[in-house]
Amino acid sequence: MIGRNSKPSDCLKHLLDRPSTELAILQPVVDLEQGTQSFGETSMNTEFSQVFELTLSEKLQLLEDLWDSIAQVPEQIPVLDWQKAELAKRKAAYLQNPDSGSSWEAAKERIRSGQSGA
Repeated sequence: MIGRNSKPSDCLKHLLDRPSTELAILQPVVDLEQGTQSFGETSMNTEFSQVFELTLSEKLQLLEDLWDSIAQVPEQIPVLDWQKAELAKRKAAYLQNPDSGSSWEAAKERIRSGQSGA
């Protein structure tokens, strides 16, 4: 059982060991007449509800653990058609004018100094 004193890695292992469960889904509920928006929970498996009892630092560690587990299987992360098209467009622009871009070091320096553009 997952509880407040569970380690985030135990939570991750528990979640990954379950092939199919329902996760809490917060759906935006918009009232156009009143101009308000709220969130309503549609369904949640009680096993996942325990994740919400974790402290903030435990939740952040759990997120990090989840991202690390995803990074271990990059071949399973889909690249969408629009992403492929954008990459092809950028590669073509680079090949046409390789000097038009900036090095990573120059880009970081621009960001840190608050400058924009190339």
